Amino acid sequence: MSHDADRADLLAQLRQLQADQARIRNTLLERDRRFQHLARSVFRVTESERRRLARDLHDGVGQKLSAAMHRLSQLQANPALTVREHADLDALAALVADCLHDIRNLSRLMRPQILDDLGLVPALQWLFRSFREHHGLDITDDIQELGLALDDDLNTVVFRLIQEALSNVAKHAGASQVVVRLARKTSAIHVLIADNGRGCDIEQALGQGSTSQSTGLSGMQERVHLFGGTIQFHSAPMDGMQIRVSIPLPDAASPVAP
Repeated sequence: MSHDADRADLLAQLRQLQADQARIRNTLLERDRRFQHLARSVFRVTESERRRLARDLHDGVGQKLSAAMHRLSQLQANPALTVREHADLDALAALVADCLHDIRNLSRLMRPQILDDLGLVPALQWLFRSFREHHGLDITDDIQELGLALDDDLNTVVFRLIQEALSNVAKHAGASQVVVRLARKTSAIHVLIADNGRGCDIEQALGQGSTSQSTGLSGMQERVHLFGGTIQFHSAPMDGMQIRVSIPLPDAASPVAP
């Protein structure tokens, strides 16, 4: 009898332990779900603020600089100006033109209007042209027709991911060639970014913490994980880098109307 009682007591303790483990697991899952919800809310608020600031730069500062350029052109047309005054106005006009160019570029980088107006693929084509022109990168892109009306979150996270990857290439890789592929396979979006740069030790790069390269790689990880995706870095010193990403499509994704 004593043996049976001990056995029953052990079984009861085991069931209680299993119940406690299940309760703890469910609590952790719920906390993780709430954290993901909060983090996505922060992501959306950040992008909304980027959109507002980009619009303010373009419509506010940009318009004022455009007005200044127009006024300067009127002053430059004055036939009574001396050679020195012409030179001073020309220099001022060039400075204002540079400022206007920088403001427009900053506005586009913060939140390109084309991403909201035309969608992900046209925005990526603009991004590739920008990096070709400003950084001399030879970018080969293979952007397949996604066949989906992606939601705003997914459009944004894929755009930011590729933007950050190209920024890392331009700043750190010393690469001349980059391949970017984007495709939909089954129920996920797949991205590949590969370069022919100097490469790095991935664990060391991620472990450095405060460097801009580490921050860029960590930022990509956080964005991808935030939306339930996976990201893999493959690199070695003097052997370039490959970044492979898979992000599941949300239930809200729907086929584009014909």
